Formats: sequence, structure tokens, C-alpha cells
Amino acid sequence: MSDKMKLKGLLSRNQVASEHGGRVYLLVQVTAPDRPAVRQGGSGAGGGPDGGPGGGSGPGSGSGKRLPLNLAAVLDRSGSMQGAKLAYTQKAMSFLVDQVDKKDVLALVAYDDQVEVVQRAARVRNKDLLKGQVQAIRAGGMTNLSGGLTAGAREARRNAGKGLVNRVLLMTDGLANQGVTSSEGLVAMAARLREEGVLLTTLGVGDTFDEDLLTAMAEAGGGNFYYIENPDRIPAIFSQELQGLLAVAGQSLALRVRSSQGVRIEGVLGYPPTWGPGSVELDLPDIYAGETKSLVLELSVAPGSPGRVSLADVELVYEDALNGSGEVRLSLELPFERVPADALPDEPENPEVMREASLAWSSLAVDEAIREADDRHYERSSQVLEETIAALSPMADDEAVAGQIEMLRERVEELRSGQYEASSRKHLRAMSHQNRSGRRHQ
Repeated sequence: MSDKMKLKGLLSRNQVASEHGGRVYLLVQVTAPDRPAVRQGGSGAGGGPDGGPGGGSGPGSGSGKRLPLNLAAVLDRSGSMQGAKLAYTQKAMSFLVDQVDKKDVLALVAYDDQVEVVQRAARVRNKDLLKGQVQAIRAGGMTNLSGGLTAGAREARRNAGKGLVNRVLLMTDGLANQGVTSSEGLVAMAARLREEGVLLTTLGVGDTFDEDLLTAMAEAGGGNFYYIENPDRIPAIFSQELQGLLAVAGQSLALRVRSSQGVRIEGVLGYPPTWGPGSVELDLPDIYAGETKSLVLELSVAPGSPGRVSLADVELVYEDALNGSGEVRLSLELPFERVPADALPDEPENPEVMREASLAWSSLAVDEAIREADDRHYERSSQVLEETIAALSPMADDEAVAGQIEMLRERVEELRSGQYEASSRKHLRAMSHQNRSGRRHQ
């Protein structure tokens, strides 16, 4: 089993007509090495939440190597969390406490209109005491989301640095109505936190939170966004996020694609790029063991003399989290050929490249469908979704894609029957985010 990251580039086609050039799609894939699974422990025979894996003595008891966690959980305890939402959140946090071991740092912040640091950033010495403090959290008050995030960020910063998985988990079920309430201000807070090396994951519960805000915060903060429709899913989603954090294989991933003379980068489907002269740079989120991150670039090739040329150069720089070998650089060149038009082979474009391009396009289409529905153009919105289903259908053998198609069909039916609601929009926004981030996990 290789312990090296793999960088691969695939082209939708390897030749264009020398007389008039053409459009080419470039698929760049970064694949992290797999590694032995890290066993998850639990305080009882049942293991993880909802019958999940367990039975060990904590995440460090498995044979797989992993980075220590520097984790701050920021939990909404406003009045709307009363009842099942808070109860399942407490269950999820108790599970999380069981999973950390002596090398991990954990902080816990609870907020309504007031912010309480329940657990300062520290190694958990007495798990039963902390779980008791979790169970003592009571709901009531407004939603000072910015105050909770500020306190959680402060705790995470105390120990942030290389060689750790630095993450803030921010959960809410409502709208920010105390402290900083503007989307621009909250997204800027997430971006600054990422610049300091601490990533942000957001979790929205129920149907009253602002999914556009939480998605933008997660993308600016380099983490994940989860839509938790039903409170009983909270423990499973916390477990899913934790499994990812325990499997981080690479951090601070920076990808640069530089086009050759006569080649222009028209756009990037997926992650937002930073543009430079003849190049794009992308900062990618942490990559998990066994995970593949994919992004598609659209390139235009100008006419030119027949012959072989280099289409583009690709370079990846990342911090190796598996072997502790520091910064690693990988690069590749993409050979290409201009040929006379009558010599072009009659063959379809690379199906793997076009598959990933279709998934990236589907995110843009879903965003368009949301905008149309927001403007009450329900017929147009359902039409866009039906076109997206048609584009994805050839890939329905993929389980995750099949799940997306099923979800889209449900949304179309809701739009057609006048049942399009807040949960419908949140499902669509979550799907769009997942495809952009390459993590089709819900």
C-alpha cells in the first residue's frame, strides 16, 4: 500500500484540429493514500451512536496513524433547541467526548444570547464530568451565533498549529439575531479563521436556519456543511464528521494550473479559484485517507501548427499528515497534440472527465433552480431540475449519484404539486455544496 498522495490529470480529448483549435476539459484528481481504519471506541457495548462501530478504548486504539485533534464544538442552546434537538445534540456530544483520547484537545461552547465556555480547550481528563456538564445545558434565549463562533475560535486558536487537525464545529437551528448578524460579516469571520489554520464545519438543524449563510461560511472556512433535517440524525452526522477528522491525510493543499502558450483557462468547475496571469490557484480543504478530490477546468486551445505541445502544468503542494514529512510537492505535465482536421479520430470524449464535468455542472444547475424557485418561478425551477436529472442519469450506477437523482425527483414533485418548502430548498443547497466540495456524503 502506497503512502504517497497521487496527482492525476485527464483530458476530455488529446487532440484538436490545428486549423481552428478547440475546447478541452481537464480533470485534475488528488487521491490520498488509504490506511488501516482507526477503531472507534465507546463507553458501552453498543459503540457509536445509533448502533455505530465501537468497543475499543477510543480513536487512538486502532492501528492507523492519525493527527491529534484540536477541536472546538460550538452548540446552539437558544429556545428553539428545546426538546429533541437539544437531547440528540447532548447525545452526540457525549459520544464525541468518548472518542477523544489523551493526545486530543477539546473545547465546548454553548450559546444563546449569552455565550458560555463549558470546557476550555484542554485534554479531557474526566470524561464523565464533561458529559455531565453537557447534559446540564439548558435551552433558552436568542441566537448570538457570532458570539459563539468567536468564543469557539478563541479556544481553537490556543493550541492551533501544524501537526494537528484544527477544526471548529458550529451548530445552529436558527437565524443569527444577536451580535454580528450580516452574512458578509459572518463569512469574513470564517475566512479569517481559515487563514489562521483553523477550518470551520457548519451544521444546520431543522428548517429555520439560513442555509445560504451556513454553506458560505463552511466554504469560506474550508470545512463541511451538513443539513440535518431530523434531530435524531444529529448523532450520526457528528460521528460522520468525526470519522473524517480522524482520517485526515493531507492539509494545506494548494493546487496551481498554469496553461501553456496558445492555451487559455476559461473556467474552473468546482472550487473557487484565484486567477493569475495564465494560471489559476486553488486552496483545497483537508483530504481524508482514501479520498479523491476532483476538479474540472475548461481550456481553449488556439489554432496552430500541427505537432505535440504541452497543454498545461499542474503542481500540488501539501502538508503530509500521514508520515510527518512536512511540505510535499507533486507536479505533472499534460502533453497534447494539434493535428489536421481530417486526421482527428472519430471518438467520444473521455467518459470519466465528462462524468465529473456533469457533476460540477449539476451544482450550477441546482443553484439556478433555487434562484428560480426563490422568485416563485416554480415551473422553470422544476424544468431545470429535470434537465439535471437527465444529465446525471447516465451515471446512475454510482450509488451517490443515484441518491442525488432520487432527491431531485422528490424536489420536482414538490415543485409540481405546490409542496416546495424550506426543507426542499435546504436539500438542494446541501447537494450543490456536496458536489462542489467533492464530498457527496449525505
